[in-house]
Amino acid sequence: MKRTLPVSPRRLQWQRGAVTITYLYPGTVVPPPTPFPLPQNMVIATVAASAAADTSAVITHLFNLSNAEITQGFPTVVIMPQADPEVTSGWFEASENPNYSVLQKNTTAAGVLSKVSITRPHTIVR
Repeated sequence: MKRTLPVSPRRLQWQRGAVTITYLYPGTVVPPPTPFPLPQNMVIATVAASAAADTSAVITHLFNLSNAEITQGFPTVVIMPQADPEVTSGWFEASENPNYSVLQKNTTAAGVLSKVSITRPHTIVR
């Protein structure tokens, strides 16, 4: 079901639903402020799909990672279930960008809450 959501007084955006992303750390600013306040090395957020058709979420971390760091498997993304239905919803890391991570889910379950922790690479672990 398509619906129109106002983006500004001058234009409208068509959207099929929404994924709710709530930033918990390093603050509740959406997305984190630029420039990212150092020495923050982690972003924690919750992700929940509000409709079955909502299968992807973009979490902004602003780590400004190099292509070499992304190729080496950074940043570290940990997805923690917050409810029993998480077993059937299946959020997973789909791709990385220097400043954000893309999550997707492989089923049509909606309303499942997951906590996501994204950590930047540092010299202690490599």
